Amino acid sequence: MTEPLKRRLAEGRHDFHRSDADRQGVSKRTLASWVSSGLLESLGGGDYLIVAPLVGVTAFERARCLHLRRCGSLLAGRPDLYLVGRSSAVAQCVAVLSEPERVEVSRRPRVQASRGVLHSFMPWGSETVVVEGLRCQRLEEACVQIAAAHGPRAGLVTADAAAHAGVTRSSLLQASQVFGKRPGAREARLAVSLADGRVESVGESLVRWEAHVAGVRLVPQVVVHDDVGRFVARVDFVIEGTNVVVEFDGMGKYASPDDLRREKRREMALTRLGYRVLRFTFDDMRRPGYVGSMLARAAATAA
Repeated sequence: MTEPLKRRLAEGRHDFHRSDADRQGVSKRTLASWVSSGLLESLGGGDYLIVAPLVGVTAFERARCLHLRRCGSLLAGRPDLYLVGRSSAVAQCVAVLSEPERVEVSRRPRVQASRGVLHSFMPWGSETVVVEGLRCQRLEEACVQIAAAHGPRAGLVTADAAAHAGVTRSSLLQASQVFGKRPGAREARLAVSLADGRVESVGESLVRWEAHVAGVRLVPQVVVHDDVGRFVARVDFVIEGTNVVVEFDGMGKYASPDDLRREKRREMALTRLGYRVLRFTFDDMRRPGYVGSMLARAAATAA
């Protein structure tokens, strides 16, 4: 790591601009060599991100951290910019279906454009909030923005997570009304109308979306007791009006053989009480129509 970049990191900053290079006598050729060697990432318009190493983090955590650093670099010195949509949700530690490839922002005055890693949306809604030094769209409005721009499936993932974090359903619905008749308004209203704070993961939200498309109603986080009232399990979902349990098995759920044995005993206990257990994974979600058809078939058979 070169001295100018070390000094910048020592200040707790990861942004670097062409003007910073000019002030410190760094030539364009040297700047280009830092980019080619991986010390800097070009964000367009003379903005750069100092790519400091991230040790001991997962690929998911690395992607999130790098995105937040891009956000900070692009917002530095630009009071007209603020994060919206997926970038705002990531900054507020709320789940998104997919990490944004570009930094999603709005700016006042009204501008909609894209350049480099910056994607600017037309501004709307209320005043911004500041999270960890980043100016952000309010979370309920970010949910609406995501559904409008990326579809109701993606919107539901973040709306469920926001509701789980304490955002009220009424505030989500109000945000969708403020959004008005802009493109994607119908998708946004659908996503926030389905939001449920009892849902605890991205995978569960995806199961809920597939169930909605298939016309199957799921009841989240159902507690099951045996015939004498003893606790047996808390399951992800039960298909409404049936004895069908629906579980989502995420990555890392069974971290050890003991986890697997406990889950097997749990499923056997549910089976003895007359429940049928359906399990889905992220791989199942990648098979178009598969989860919905399995849920619809199970609901029809149980009925």
